[in-house]
Amino acid sequence: MTFKQCSYVLLLLVSQLSFALDINKGSVDDRQYEYFELKNGLKALIISDPTTDKAAASLDVAVGSADNPKGREGLAHFLEHMLFLGTKKYPEADTYQQYISEHGGNHNAYTSLEHTNYFFDVSHPHLEPTLDQFAQFFIAPLFNEAYVDRERKAVHSEYQAKIKDDFRRGYDVYRELLNPEHPYAQFSVGSLKTLADRPNDPVREDLIEFYKKHYTADNMTLVVLGREPLPKLKAMVESRFNQVPASKGAVNSPRPALFKSLPKTVYIKPVKDSYQLTLVFPLPSVKEYVYEKPLSYLGHILGYEGAGSVLSVLKSKGWAEGLSAGGDNQSPDHSTFTISITLTPEGYKNIAQIEALVFHAIDELAKNGIESWRFEEAKQLLALDFQFKEKADPMNTVSQLSNNMHYYASKDIIRGDYAMEKYDSQLIQRFVMQLNQQNVLIMIAAPDVETDKTSLYYQVPYRVSDKKPAIALESDLKAAYRLPKANPYVATNLTVLTAGQESEPKLMLQLSGQDFWYLQNDQFKVPRAFLASRIKSPLISSDLRSAAIASLWEAMIDDSLNETLYDASLAGLSVTLDATSRSIDLTVSGYSDKMPLLLSEVLKQIQSHDFDKARFVTLKEELIRSWNNTRKQTPFRRLFRHLPTVVYSPYWGAEDMAQALENVSFEELVGFSKAWTKGAHQEGLLYGNISSDAAKQMFRDMSSLVISEEGLQIQQASVAKVSGQYYEPVSVSHTDQAVVLYIQAKKDELRDMAKMMLIKQIIEAPFYSSLRTEQQLGYIVFAAQFDLKEVPAIALVVQSPAADVKQLQTAVETFIRKFQLPSSIDTFREAVISSLNEKPKSLLEQGQDYWSSILRDDNNFGYRQALIEQLRAITDKELIDYYQSTIQSSSSQLWLYSQTEKGEGLISPKPLKADGYYRYP
Repeated sequence: MTFKQCSYVLLLLVSQLSFALDINKGSVDDRQYEYFELKNGLKALIISDPTTDKAAASLDVAVGSADNPKGREGLAHFLEHMLFLGTKKYPEADTYQQYISEHGGNHNAYTSLEHTNYFFDVSHPHLEPTLDQFAQFFIAPLFNEAYVDRERKAVHSEYQAKIKDDFRRGYDVYRELLNPEHPYAQFSVGSLKTLADRPNDPVREDLIEFYKKHYTADNMTLVVLGREPLPKLKAMVESRFNQVPASKGAVNSPRPALFKSLPKTVYIKPVKDSYQLTLVFPLPSVKEYVYEKPLSYLGHILGYEGAGSVLSVLKSKGWAEGLSAGGDNQSPDHSTFTISITLTPEGYKNIAQIEALVFHAIDELAKNGIESWRFEEAKQLLALDFQFKEKADPMNTVSQLSNNMHYYASKDIIRGDYAMEKYDSQLIQRFVMQLNQQNVLIMIAAPDVETDKTSLYYQVPYRVSDKKPAIALESDLKAAYRLPKANPYVATNLTVLTAGQESEPKLMLQLSGQDFWYLQNDQFKVPRAFLASRIKSPLISSDLRSAAIASLWEAMIDDSLNETLYDASLAGLSVTLDATSRSIDLTVSGYSDKMPLLLSEVLKQIQSHDFDKARFVTLKEELIRSWNNTRKQTPFRRLFRHLPTVVYSPYWGAEDMAQALENVSFEELVGFSKAWTKGAHQEGLLYGNISSDAAKQMFRDMSSLVISEEGLQIQQASVAKVSGQYYEPVSVSHTDQAVVLYIQAKKDELRDMAKMMLIKQIIEAPFYSSLRTEQQLGYIVFAAQFDLKEVPAIALVVQSPAADVKQLQTAVETFIRKFQLPSSIDTFREAVISSLNEKPKSLLEQGQDYWSSILRDDNNFGYRQALIEQLRAITDKELIDYYQSTIQSSSSQLWLYSQTEKGEGLISPKPLKADGYYRYP
C-alpha cells in the first residue's frame, strides 16, 4: 500500500470515528456509533459493541394503520404479517424464524398508527446471515398466494383474542368518536371481512400496491448492532439495503381535525368490574418542540402522585387507586394529552367532583405552576438518566432507536428522549390553556352505566352525551390540592466507588436466621446499587387466609408509601414489595446516594403497624375486585395463572384468595402486621455503589424486622410429581378456546433441566410453524419453559377463535407424536449455551442474577456453568431417547383447558393425583 493510500485509509477511519463520536451518548456508554444514509435514501445507524452476546437489527417504516386505504382496514398490519412468509431469495415460509430459533434469537414486529417496526436478535456470530434474510423482506417478498388466506385468518385471530380486552374495547369506542374523516378513526387491526377478496379486488393486489407505495427506502430507518467494527457493519448494511427500492414514498396530504366537535362525555360498559375516568385533550403537533418538551412538563406536574397531588387527595377520600398523565406526540399533525384515573366505586359516585378537581389542578398549573425551577428539576432528572444510561437488551435498543430516527437529528438519536433543554414559559402556557373544559373528551367506564349504542368491531355498549356544565369544587378538596414541592431524592453525590477485592458477593453478616450478602463493584461505572431481601414467614406459609392477608398488607404498605415512592421513582429509585405464598420480597434499586434514606422510610413504615381504617376498607375491596376479575382474562393467561395452583404448594388461585379475604377484619390485619416476622428467616443482598460500612448499617436496619421465636416452622415448598395423564378444566369468560399442556421432566436434576431446555429450543419454532402458520389454529401459539423451583417442565400453549378444545388437544398431540428430533443437536445446544453465557448488561441485571443464585442456594454462583457442562455432555441419542420417553410417552402430562358452555363435555376432567412430591426449604 502506498503512502498516499495509507493516508487515505487513515483519513477515512478518522472521518468515520469523528462521525461516530458525533452521536451524543452517555458517559458510561462504550459502544461506537455511526450514522449514514445509503444512496437510495435509507437512513442507517450502526452500533459496534465488542462485548455484546446478542446481535440485533431493526427496520422502521414510517407507515402504519393510519395509512390504510379506505375500505381496507388492517392492511398495514396484514402486510406486517405477510413479510415473514417467504422472499424470492428465501422462499420457505419458516426459514427466517427457524434460523433465528436455532441460533439463540428472537424476532417480532408491531404496527402502530404511524409506524411498522421489525426487529430481531440472534447469537452474535450469526448476525450477517440473519441480516441477509431480514433485508429480503424489504427487497423481494413473495406475498405467496398460498399464505394470504391463512395469514388473514391469523390477523382475525389476533383481533378476536383481544375482543374482551377492556383497553382495546375502550379504544374502539374512542375511535368511533373521532372525526370520521381522520385516518385515526378507522379500525386498525383487520378482520376476515376487511381483508376479504372482493369482486375484481383481491386483497393480495391491494397488499402489493400498498407495499410498493409505502415500503420505499426514503421511508425507512435501520439500526444494526453487533460485535463487528463499524466498517464491517457498514459493509453488511450497504451490500444488502442498497437494494431496497429507491422510489419516493407516498406524500401524506393534510389531515382534518381529530374531533369534529367537543366537549363530549361518553359512558362505556367494561367487561371487568372496573371503574375508569379518562380525559383526552386534542392539541397541536409538538414535533417542532423536541427540546422544549411541553407535554413532558405537563405530565410531570399533572401526573404527580406525591403529597397534595390529585391522586393523593382522591386517595384520602377513598375515590381513586391510580392516575397517569402524559402526551402522545407520534402524529405529524396533532398531539393529545390524556389524564386517566382508576376509580373506586365510591369515586364513581363522586365523578363530578373528581372532574372539578382535575380542572382545578390545571388552573393551578396555569397560574402558579409554570416555573423555571420545576423545568430545571425535570431537566436534571432526564440528564442524569442519560448520563448514566446503561446498556439495555439489544433487540429493544435497536427497535427504539429505529423509531427515534424519524423524530430526532442524527446526533440526538440516543439523547433525544432525554433532551429537555429550552425552558419556554409562553409555549407551556399555550398548551396548558388548551386543557380546558370546552376542548375535552371525557370517557367514563363503569359496570352499571346506561348505554344506547354498540361499537362496530368490539361490540362495546356505550352512550354519548354533551358534557354537562362543571360544578363547583368542594372547598376541602380545593384546600387539599397543592403543586409539587422540590424532590428530596434527587441524587447529588454521583461518585463511583473504587472496586473492592471480591468479584462475587460474600456473606457479610450472619445473625440468627438471617444471612446478608454484599459486593461493592465498579464493573458498570455507575453510581447505582441493588438491594434485595426475602423474608420467609411461618405465618404467611401456614394457610390460604394468611397468604391473602399478606397481599392486603403489601397493598396497605405500598399505599402508605406511595407519595414517598413516587418522588423516589422520579429521581431514579425504585422500590418493589411483593407478597408471595411464603414470603415478603423487597427490592430497592437505583442511584445509591439516597438509597439508605429511602430504605429507612420503607422500614419505618413496615414496622409502624399504623394503618388507616378507611384505606383498609377501600384497598380490601379493590384487591378482591382485582382477583375476581382474573376470571375475565384472556383464556391462555387464565390457564397459565391456574397451572401453579394444581402443581405447586403452597399456592392459591386468585378467586380463592378473594374469598378468603372477604371477612378479614381491620384488627386481624394489624395483628398480622405485628406477627408475620416472628420466627422468620431473612436473606439479603446489597450489590453496587455502596461502601461496606453503609452496607452493614443497612443490613442491621433490615435485620430488625425479624422477631426471633422458637418452634415456628416455615412450610416447605413442594411440587407434585406428575405421573400419567391428567385433565383440569378452567372456567373462562371469552369466545376463544385454549389448551395448555404441561410436561414435567423425569427428575429435578440438573441434567434433566438441560435436556428440557434443549427440547424446548428445538421444538418451539416447528410447533409455532405447524399449528399457527400451517394449520392456522390461532394467533397465540408458543412453547415455553415452565420450571417450578428446580423441577424442569415445558408448556405448549394454543388459543383459538375457531377450534374447540378437543381439536386443539388433538393438534398438539399429533405434533408431539409426529415430530422427530434432529439427528444432530449441536446447533441447538450452542444456542442454549449462548443464552446461558449471556452477560448482564447493567448493574440491575447483574444484581438480579446474583440474587437468583442466592435464592437457589447457589452460594458459589456456579449454577449456569454447571448447567452448561451438562448441556455439553448430552449426546444426540440420549436426548432423542429422553424426548421419546418423556414428551411422546404421555408419562407426565397435565392438560389445562378452557371450560365454557361451548366446550363442555369435549374433554372429561381427570384431577391430578400426585405420585409423591419434590420438596424445597
